[in-house]
Amino acid sequence: MPRYTLSFLLLIIISAVSAQSYDQVMRARFHPGAPGAVALVAKNGKIIFQKAYGVANMELGVNIKPDSRFRIGSLTKQFTACAILKLAEEGKLSLDDRLTKYFKDFPAAYDSITILHLLTHTSGISLSRGYWNAELRKKDFTPRELVDVFRNDTLDFKPGTRFIYNNNNYVLLGYLIEQISGQSYARYMDSVFFKPLGMHHTSIETAAAIIPNKVAGYRYGIYDKFENAPYLSMTQPYAAGSIVSTAGDLFTWITALMQYKVISAASLEKAVSSHRLADGSLTNYGFGWATGSIRGNKSIRHDGLINGFSAFMTWLPKQAVCVIVLTNCEYYNPEDAGTRLAAIALGKPYPEIPLKMQPESLQSYQAVYESGSYGKRIVQLLDSTLYIYSKGGSKEQLFPYAKDKFFLRNSLETFSFIHDPSGKIIALQAEGPEKTIEYSRSPEVVPAVKTIRLSAAELDRYLGWYQFSPDFSLQIFREGNQLYGKGEGPRQIKQLILPLGNNRFAAKFLDAELWFKEDEKGKITGVTKVQNGESMAVKR
Repeated sequence: MPRYTLSFLLLIIISAVSAQSYDQVMRARFHPGAPGAVALVAKNGKIIFQKAYGVANMELGVNIKPDSRFRIGSLTKQFTACAILKLAEEGKLSLDDRLTKYFKDFPAAYDSITILHLLTHTSGISLSRGYWNAELRKKDFTPRELVDVFRNDTLDFKPGTRFIYNNNNYVLLGYLIEQISGQSYARYMDSVFFKPLGMHHTSIETAAAIIPNKVAGYRYGIYDKFENAPYLSMTQPYAAGSIVSTAGDLFTWITALMQYKVISAASLEKAVSSHRLADGSLTNYGFGWATGSIRGNKSIRHDGLINGFSAFMTWLPKQAVCVIVLTNCEYYNPEDAGTRLAAIALGKPYPEIPLKMQPESLQSYQAVYESGSYGKRIVQLLDSTLYIYSKGGSKEQLFPYAKDKFFLRNSLETFSFIHDPSGKIIALQAEGPEKTIEYSRSPEVVPAVKTIRLSAAELDRYLGWYQFSPDFSLQIFREGNQLYGKGEGPRQIKQLILPLGNNRFAAKFLDAELWFKEDEKGKITGVTKVQNGESMAVKR
């Protein structure tokens, strides 16, 4: 067989395997008959995977299509930021301009805020805490009315000294675009970006507009059943989150950005570089884009969350990889799926199949690991399984995938244990999409936990309700030969609790214990909850 024919067949096989891997990631997260998603993966300017999953409208039973339109939420911010940069390139503004140059009737505090502060979420303007409620979210606002919601509030911090993600920054940028361009935000976006770039399925959503192929939005209701997302006037997200688009149009947008058809190379470099605060620390955020890494490679990324929808987009400039995931449920996590798709495109997929390790081999990892900025992570052996957690928090099982390397289910965080020259473990390195953190091993001792077996009759001694406050009671109940605790209310999560002996139980997936009290006759009369260094005793 000629060499070029063999190479061609090998390429076909590799492409088929990759497509299957992408599909497996998506199918594991988005299921038939439920709200779903569209995923797009591109490399070197070409789409190598695009597929739709789930239902566009649960009432009509219509499936999502690859060209379905979704609200993209805060992915809108990159469009707003590029509009500002384009106006700067045209000499119509400077990023160092103070806001009072354009808004003469604003309070004096705004004289210390620049356009750059708005772009980077370092302005200190109010978050409008406590203003919004469900009824108010249905009301239409003009851009000026949106600005007036927070304009007279006291600044939350001195501009340039802190990073606080705040939609109001981009609402004000949208209003600025209108003042400088003389056009509405929607008209500016359509005439300057959408139409010239051929983004024919992208627009600013309004209540009156009929948008072909737009999917319905959902969320989880009580008992985790899907329900329609609550109504939101799309005048409110405005320049911070009002765009409706398709995965294909967003890829067109990214392609145009990388070819410098939207803004110049210099402007784009500013937009996708982490901003520095006054003290020199990095924020991991540029202009409408966050910075991070995927499997050790620099990534530019952003997510979007809005009533009924969640979205994620990332691109890796050096590897020319772009991934877009759009969903029609606000409780989904498209970042997890999208980051895994990008890792596959890089040829460095996240580990998902654990290795087998004997419990005695896991004991050496058990310790408290500390970071001055990020607190403590505790690694502990529970019977024959290794867990990691923060004090008082949820426990996650560590799965080994290589020597000294572990991963978590349903997480993008991976862990590596670091040895000194003598072979002693001295640190734990946690690598995530946003940052890599190193924790030093402390001398604090973490004992291994061993559970015991109790019969169903022995477990039944603990069943019942325990009231911790007038508003909160804990139910202890048995399913099969396992005991569970669950707080009162539909959104409470049941916790598996494991017997340790002497009327003590430990939550398997939470750093908490229950110590039951018995009277002289052996009857259980109360319980003490021990969590995060605090204890609370109540009666049965």
